[in-house]
Amino acid sequence: MAFYRTIFTAISIVLFNFCTYSEKKANFQLCGKKVFLEEAKSDDEIQKGLMNRNSLKTNHGMIFYFSYPSDWRFWMKNVLIPLDAGFFDKKKRLIKWKKMEVETPMLRDEHLKMYSGGKNTQFVIEMNAGWFKKNTKKECVFKKL
Repeated sequence: MAFYRTIFTAISIVLFNFCTYSEKKANFQLCGKKVFLEEAKSDDEIQKGLMNRNSLKTNHGMIFYFSYPSDWRFWMKNVLIPLDAGFFDKKKRLIKWKKMEVETPMLRDEHLKMYSGGKNTQFVIEMNAGWFKKNTKKECVFKKL
C-alpha cells in the first residue's frame, strides 16, 4: 500500500508541476519569429528564472516583465545552460542582447558576472545561446500573440 501511495504522490507532483509550468507560457512573436515564452512577472518568478534547467527547447525561452524601465541586471547563478539575453525598452524594441555563459558551480555571488541592457530596459527575454545572433536582422521587437 505504501508503494502505491508513493507512486500516486510522485505522479501528482509531476502533474502539478506540469500544469503550473504550462499556465505561465504563451506564444509571442520575437524578431519576426514565433516563440514560446514562460512569463516571469512576480519577484519569485523573476529571481528563479531559468535556474536548474538542463535544457531549453528550440524557440522556447522566458520573458521577464518589469513595471518600469531601469538598469536591470541579470546573472547566471545556478543556470546550467548558456543563454542569450535580449534587453528591450518600454516600446518592446531590442536595445541590445548579450550572450551569457554558464558560471562555475559554487562561485560566490559577488564573483558572478552581471549582464545589463542599460537604464532603459523594461523587458528581458532569455533564449538559448546563439538565438539572437541567428534571428536578429534589422529592428527586433516582440509582441504577445
